[in-house]
Amino acid sequence: AIDFAANMVARARRKYGRHGVEFVVGDVWEFTPPAKFDRVICLNFFPHAGDKPRFLARMRDFLKDGGVLAIMHDRSRAAVNAIHKESAVVGGHRLPPGEETAKMLRAAGYRVEKVIDGEDRYFIRAVKAAAQE
Repeated sequence: AIDFAANMVARARRKYGRHGVEFVVGDVWEFTPPAKFDRVICLNFFPHAGDKPRFLARMRDFLKDGGVLAIMHDRSRAAVNAIHKESAVVGGHRLPPGEETAKMLRAAGYRVEKVIDGEDRYFIRAVKAAAQE
């Protein structure tokens, strides 16, 4: 698990540390994974990726062929965007509509399998397509 904010890594470590997860304080743009991953989970982060297409391409580089990228929020897009709108720090950070994110994922070389842009959550599951797909 990687996060730029040390306090977020500390919270995650307290919550999930017993599950064998390695936690890293770092910048995803500079992080070099030790190996390709089967799964990448982007939890409550996607609005903060300034260049979303570049971020999706970066996550694709982290995945094995057939690897899964899940973009998840435990609240609705409307709730996430309302919280951010009120913040002086992340006021301009928005979670795009699910179909807009799906379009970006397809352009970045993913096969989108599920999009939930609902009243209580936001979830997108995409699979890294092999180079020939």
